[in-house]
Amino acid sequence: MTLLQSIVLGIVQGLTEFLPVSSSGHLLLAESWMGLPQDRLQDFDVLLHGGTLLALILCYAREWWTMALSPFRGDRTSQRLLLLLILATIPGVIAGYFLADIIERSLRTTSSIGWEFIINGIILIAAERFTQTRAKETLRVSDALLIGCAQALALSPGLSRSALTIAAGRALTLRRRDALDFSFLMATPII
Repeated sequence: MTLLQSIVLGIVQGLTEFLPVSSSGHLLLAESWMGLPQDRLQDFDVLLHGGTLLALILCYAREWWTMALSPFRGDRTSQRLLLLLILATIPGVIAGYFLADIIERSLRTTSSIGWEFIINGIILIAAERFTQTRAKETLRVSDALLIGCAQALALSPGLSRSALTIAAGRALTLRRRDALDFSFLMATPII
């Protein structure tokens, strides 16, 4: 891989990671377009996601710090949010453990990614139809697990993790900002 190709892939990752589009799918398409071998780029893709993780930690540092200190401060709301985030992560961890090889073999093709991009768009449009009135603090355990299942579906490279989790939150009537915050908070441990 050349320096220019590395820069292009870094730009693709940077532009797509925080939008409700699949950064992994876009990276895969860019790599294919540049004729790069898919089987040797996973380490580089992980490195690119390291930048994403750093950005998430910096952006949500205050929230993570508040949740980390919540047991010592008696902050029940932050303790509960931390528990919900842990629960929301479990479906993705389980699915990743059991399905990673199947997903890798079956869904890392440019044609499947194209279809997944279309599905992603339909899900986002459908999520806008729900009335959003709830704050993330009102999430129930079942809500967190459902959003976690949406995150697990995003193991498929053409489906956006943020799009699916935001759409799931909106379908559960979370306000737009609360669905976004919960989605990005739950991204931190999974990325």
